[in-house]
Parts: sequence; C-alpha cells; structure tokens
Amino acid sequence: MGATCRALTKQRLATRGFPPLPREGFYPCHARVFTLATRGLPPLPPHSKKMPQQKWKNHIMIIPCNAKQIEQYQAIIFDMDGLLLDTEQIALQAFREACRQFNFEPALDIYLRAVGTNPVRTKMILTRGYGASFPFDQISPVWGENYRKAITERPIPVKAGAPEFLEFIKHAEKRTAIATSTAHQTAREKLERTGLLSFFELIVGGDQVAKGKPDPETYLKAAELLGVRPHQCLALEDSDNGVMAAHGAGMSVIQIPDLKEPSAEIRALGHPVLSSFMEVQEFLSGKEMFERG
Repeated sequence: MGATCRALTKQRLATRGFPPLPREGFYPCHARVFTLATRGLPPLPPHSKKMPQQKWKNHIMIIPCNAKQIEQYQAIIFDMDGLLLDTEQIALQAFREACRQFNFEPALDIYLRAVGTNPVRTKMILTRGYGASFPFDQISPVWGENYRKAITERPIPVKAGAPEFLEFIKHAEKRTAIATSTAHQTAREKLERTGLLSFFELIVGGDQVAKGKPDPETYLKAAELLGVRPHQCLALEDSDNGVMAAHGAGMSVIQIPDLKEPSAEIRALGHPVLSSFMEVQEFLSGKEMFERG
C-alpha cells in the first residue's frame, strides 16, 4: 500500500467492520470506497473508481492522508454562517415566519438552493423557484428584520468545536480570512460578538465583490488580499454554493454540511465531507478519516 494509505491497517479496518484488504493490489492515492461488511454488501471491483450515487448511503469513504495535511497550506479561508456560526437555522426560521405573514408556505428544497449566496442571487433563485407570484420584495424586509431581531436579542450560537479549531489553526501559524456572502460590516459585528474576530486577518464580504458565491470571486479576493496563491489555500465551507466557489477558485475544500447534505454533483468534486471541526482537525493532523456517506 502507498504511503498515503499507511493508516488503513487491517486491524483498524477490522475493528470498524470492514472486510480485510488483500495482500497485493492497486491502491490509488485518492480516496477509495469500501463496502461495510456489516451491511452484507458485495465488495467493489479491485480497480473500481466510481460508485453509483444511490449506493452512497450504504458505504463509507476512507480518506487517506499524508503525515500532516495542514503543512501543505499557507492559508485557511473560512465561510462564516452555517460553518463557524450556527445561524442558518435562524435565517430559515425567520424566512418561514416572514412568508407566513403573507400567507405563503415556502418549500424547503427551493430555499436551500439559495443558501450561501448573496441577496441578489437569493432573490433570483427564490423568485424562479416559487414563481412570479412570490412576493419577494414584500417578504425580504420582514425576513431581514426577523433575522436581525433573532441574532441581536440573544447570543449568536457558535458551532461546536469552532473556537478550538481556530486555536489549532493559530498554533499552526497559518494565514486566515473570512470569505462570506454576508455584508462586511455585518460579518465583522457577528464575529466580534462571538469572540472570533481576533482569529482572522481580514474579511471579504458579499458587498465587496461583483459576483457572489457560487462565483469564485469572494475566495479569489481573499487569497489576493492575503498575498497567497489560491492553490496554497484550504477553504472550509458548509454549503454547496460555497464549495463551488472555492473549488472554482482553485482551492482545496473541506465541507462540513449544515442544512443539507451535498448534492451528487458536489460530491463528484471529490473533496472531503466531514461532520465536525473535530474531524477536520484530525484529518489535517494526519489521522485517517471515515467520511460521512
């Protein structure tokens, strides 16, 4: 087995219910997929590189890693809402309440398409999705006020493990930035209130770029301001739109899903999809990871 797969020992696999690996065989350096023996599934062909999407829920992705993944990056660029701050659920509830004031019951799947984008793209997605009769211009200010009240009248919730992970990045002496669809000043205020602002050198807000996520401009600008090339950056995201933006910028990406699991199209990009900041820290520290499927 290659050096990048050295952590996949027979003992570790056996303790997690995996079938044993053959003594000889080809193991590419990218992540391989193995069936869970405990679910009675047949093994993949030895040289299989792809798996039908519908089988993802019955499999687990083993992510091989180098000694310390974090050493290959000069900068870590973070999304904010839904990743560091547990605010997407608050925004969703504020939206639902605003819609109901106008006797409109929003379909969740359409709303989720807009997560991670800027206000202009959000309007386009929701208007197209809900139809021309959707009163976006009336709902939008009510939605915004509902959200503002929700995050000002009580503490802004921080995602579990986020402060500890930021300390880990600080100790690793990596450059840091925020790349968010939220307006710059609003993002700054949120981070200041949650005690996270000091971890970041700069913030690129949605009001500072011509094109928001999924366009890569937000991430490209963050890298430019840091003075780091995109391929030397690792982006952390929760939404599919954010992943597309970072991937389009030429950055490595790790996704921690929030409101929805990544689509088949996004999974096909091949980036790690992990469950928590703790898992991301373990992955960057060189430990084997078992990706959520």
